[in-house]
Amino acid sequence: MSVRPKVSIIVPIYNVERYLVRCMESLLNQTLREIEIIMVDDGSPDKCPALCDQYAAIDSRIKVIHKQNEGLGYARNTGLTMATGEYVAYIDSDDFIETNMFERLYASAIQNNCQVVFCGFNIYDNPKQNIIRSIQETPETRIFPTKTECEAFLMGMLSSYNKTRITNYEMSVWHAIYKLDIIREHRIEFCSERIVMSEDILYNIDFLSYIDRMAIIPDQLYNYCINPNSLSNQYRKDRFEKAKLLFTEIINHLSARDINFPLDTISNILALNVRFCMSSCAKSLTAVRDKEEAIKLFSVISHDPMIKQYIYPNIKRYPVRYKLLFSLLKLQAYKPLLFLLRKY
Repeated sequence: MSVRPKVSIIVPIYNVERYLVRCMESLLNQTLREIEIIMVDDGSPDKCPALCDQYAAIDSRIKVIHKQNEGLGYARNTGLTMATGEYVAYIDSDDFIETNMFERLYASAIQNNCQVVFCGFNIYDNPKQNIIRSIQETPETRIFPTKTECEAFLMGMLSSYNKTRITNYEMSVWHAIYKLDIIREHRIEFCSERIVMSEDILYNIDFLSYIDRMAIIPDQLYNYCINPNSLSNQYRKDRFEKAKLLFTEIINHLSARDINFPLDTISNILALNVRFCMSSCAKSLTAVRDKEEAIKLFSVISHDPMIKQYIYPNIKRYPVRYKLLFSLLKLQAYKPLLFLLRKY
């Protein structure tokens, strides 16, 4: 009889031929050997499908799914259908991890009887392979031993501030392991990032609303690599509308799960995404006429009812940079706003 894997690792794959070997080597060399790796080829147009099959041929712990392209969220859902581990992890195929990541996360989960465990991470400049920043979510292992405290952690993802970051905790799913039984029992799935941006936070809202014990460990075990060609790092004209849709969906998901939340602080996630929308627009400018397009976008944002309701009343609460940017937006000082966004 086969032994149940301790962790199922789901790896969506699309057009990452350049990075896939690095990612897979970091998974195959994990000190926790009782794992399964589910490679989901999301209709990749490069050599990734063949690489997936090659890896499956050399290691029995690897499963491969070839499917039609539907995006990251649905690729993760497809991987979940084949997962058999006690816990599930979601690794992006253009990133890589430390060799003891799953040993550390799983040991903490078992020792502390937790349904999810998060760790710290490093941010890499992908082309240069330099660590830009290291994020330690907590200076020592921290346990959240009740449902109320787990929901407080979630609020920290959505709304709190510290000196350098607009949220206390990283919202991504890639630096954690999640109890598979919880996912199956409550049919928790990812939405499509093609419809709603930042699908990870909606997944975390759904998962964290059903648990009563979790942990964060200080170890920086995940290496997030900034890919300049990633959609998340490119300006898209629909980003502002998607930022508003995400905010609406966050409210809907919290309300559906009877989680109490103050709108004035939850609005911080709207501020975060609107700032990124304006910044990516400003930094994408290549011609004089683009400045006019950027100013048109800033004008649309500044007059939007959602911005007036949730952002402007909270400007005084924001970190200094956000306070300055949104004050300029409120004053309709678009040219100084554009200058600051391009500089920072």
